[in-house]
Amino acid sequence: MNLNKYTSDIPEIKNHLKEILYLKKEIKKHQRRLKTTTKKYDFINKIVGVGINGVILEKSIFSLFKDLGFEKVKHIGNDKKLADVEITVKDKIILIEAKGISPDIPTENDCSQISKYIKRKSSKFTDNRIFGVFIVNHDNKKFFNLRNPNPFDQTRIEDAKISDYGLMTTYDLFKYYLEIKKHTISLNEFENIICKKGLIKYKKMARKTPITT
Repeated sequence: MNLNKYTSDIPEIKNHLKEILYLKKEIKKHQRRLKTTTKKYDFINKIVGVGINGVILEKSIFSLFKDLGFEKVKHIGNDKKLADVEITVKDKIILIEAKGISPDIPTENDCSQISKYIKRKSSKFTDNRIFGVFIVNHDNKKFFNLRNPNPFDQTRIEDAKISDYGLMTTYDLFKYYLEIKKHTISLNEFENIICKKGLIKYKKMARKTPITT
């Protein structure tokens, strides 16, 4: 921009220069906010990320449910007798077993482990309804768009239905998370979705207008 001393003194040009200076400051301000907000949501990158280990995945799923507004969420950690994440909603206890694997298909043991945790919890908390879901970040040496979108075969799905637990990929979890953040499904609807038996696959809601909060 070629401005000399004389033209820059013209009021109309001065106003443009002031506006440019203001916009530059605004851009810097929003860049700082973007950096902070991106850091806040870093757990999302880890839920669907490449090569993420089990502990980081568990903590990231815990962070997702906390961010959505579930008040009673616990990350259990290294206790092999309990599920990785536990959510209590009124009379419901939702157990989550999370696993990152490099094969594109989880094993029978991977999927069915959650059923043991459901039985153990049910024996101690007889006044609560116990639900469980196995969530897998499968084939996690590849970016998600290169992975098998359907890692659960029909046998695994039928086993889950018989043994009363759900099967889900981290990508489907992420897609539902986005729907809640966009207010196209409610937290209560999502709660019902993750308590289903068998395969839990993301389905776009038919709702035309966002939910008012």
